[in-house]
Amino acid sequence: MKRLCMGCMQEYDDRYDICPHCGYPADAKASQAYYLSPGYILNKRYIVGRVLGAGGFGVTYIGWDYLIKRRVAIKEYLPSDLATRMPGQEALTIYGGEQETQFRDGVRKTIDEARHLAQFSSVPGIVHVYDCFECNRTAYIVMEYLDGISLKTYLKEKGTIQ
Repeated sequence: MKRLCMGCMQEYDDRYDICPHCGYPADAKASQAYYLSPGYILNKRYIVGRVLGAGGFGVTYIGWDYLIKRRVAIKEYLPSDLATRMPGQEALTIYGGEQETQFRDGVRKTIDEARHLAQFSSVPGIVHVYDCFECNRTAYIVMEYLDGISLKTYLKEKGTIQ
């Protein structure tokens, strides 16, 4: 039997407990309690894998679109000062008051920006946006997965963009 690695989204023989492609353990859990668990099915279509990065406004996961059979990047709107995820739950807990209003505005803006960015998918150098939707009380953007280093890492290593 084959197994899909939650670290690199490549198939490998399920006799192995560690992916031979990337070294990701088959039984790995989310590194933070507020991340989605590797293997979670999002929107009845996307398999969520390991976290690629996280920042003040959200979390980006590697994913697999099982309808189209391709790797994707999945961005989850999760600003840490406005919401969190309780361990063992998928839906976010949104803080009350003004923070809830800000969060709701952020969800709307995230979806609007994804739809706007999707219009530029034919422009070279701009990542392709495949899908955007609301689920788990927040917004998700599904986009082209690009393997490589972040701009932050590039600038740290090179100093400038040539």
